[in-house]
Amino acid sequence: MDSIKKFLAGFLNKIAYEALRYQLAICLAGITGVITHAYATNNKYLLPYTIILSLSAALGIGFFCIYIFRLHNPVYKIYLKTDFKYVILKKYCTYQYKSYTTMEYKKRIKLKVTGKNIDRYYDKYNWTGYGKVSITSNVKDHKILMTAKRDAFQQLEVYFSKSYKKGDIIEFCLTYMFEDVENKAIPILSTTIVEPTSDLNLKVILPKTFGITKASFEAFPCIDSRLPLVSGELFFDDSTVEDNTTTAVEWSVPEPLMLLVYSIKWDMPKNDL
Repeated sequence: MDSIKKFLAGFLNKIAYEALRYQLAICLAGITGVITHAYATNNKYLLPYTIILSLSAALGIGFFCIYIFRLHNPVYKIYLKTDFKYVILKKYCTYQYKSYTTMEYKKRIKLKVTGKNIDRYYDKYNWTGYGKVSITSNVKDHKILMTAKRDAFQQLEVYFSKSYKKGDIIEFCLTYMFEDVENKAIPILSTTIVEPTSDLNLKVILPKTFGITKASFEAFPCIDSRLPLVSGELFFDDSTVEDNTTTAVEWSVPEPLMLLVYSIKWDMPKNDL
């Protein structure tokens, strides 16, 4: 609750600061309009155009001030040159323990192309366990290529083997099979919102034999984050699974915010074998 209050306080302070800047722009525009009006009324050649000149000068100064303010606004600059190639209509991430040492991660994606000649999807993962990793797509023509590794994340590209045009809808499912032979994997499922997303769903499935009954969820900024903006508890049950040997928690987030990390955490499963 305290983190939410701090977030709201900071958010309101930013709104007040931005409002003050825009008020300054309005004042400068008004002063410019008054000065232009006074000058035009004292000039017989400009007198017939007094109103037009005054409004044009005021609007010009006003828009110029707004442009300068936005140019020096760090938040605005993040998105200033962003050109999204696609937007995500659905992003459903499911992490399931097949055993203590084998995990399956399914990422179901439905996207809409907003650019031209889009032929690939960009993804990344950070596997904290020790063992093999394999990635496949449910579309047989897709090709998966590992690219650079940035920080702890392995970047990859999913080639569609064809180009899509603006307005096309693409649906596919990536399956990550993780091996953790030393039981080192951190028990967390997380995703970062780096494209506009309409519907996000995170789901964790565990065998009932693990004996884990609850998990926690949180959302926090992906840069310099100390306190979550949203957090809470989830309780495992079998209402969303197909068999009676597993249990699950699920978190649905409509319209998740850009540049936030959404995650579910649970206790480390204890392998007594």
